[in-house]
Amino acid sequence: MAAVLLSAFWLWAVRPGMAAYYTRAAWIELQAGRPSEAVRPLETARRWDPWYGRAHFFRGEALRLVGQTEEAIRAYAEALRHHPNDFAALNSMGFLHRQAGRAMEALEMYEKALAMK
Repeated sequence: MAAVLLSAFWLWAVRPGMAAYYTRAAWIELQAGRPSEAVRPLETARRWDPWYGRAHFFRGEALRLVGQTEEAIRAYAEALRHHPNDFAALNSMGFLHRQAGRAMEALEMYEKALAMK
């Protein structure tokens, strides 16, 4: 019984906390202008809690800054899967679609973002 309670506590309390910890570490790297250094802690955060949307969003930011546009779009899409009303993810995804020459996809993201205001 104790093992079951410990497992439940682990899943409920520890895992999300570790994802937030690693996401915060990545955010510090992003703020310091080291986006390539932010990717590893974000991967770790995603392993700790695959449903932690902020890790996906900041992964998109880091990948965008190192020029991995398509991978960044996938990361933003994953963030939106967990938090469909994430204005920043919609805006960033629209920006990358526009930059890649996909005007209709960009417009769709921007319209969704504007509809939230």
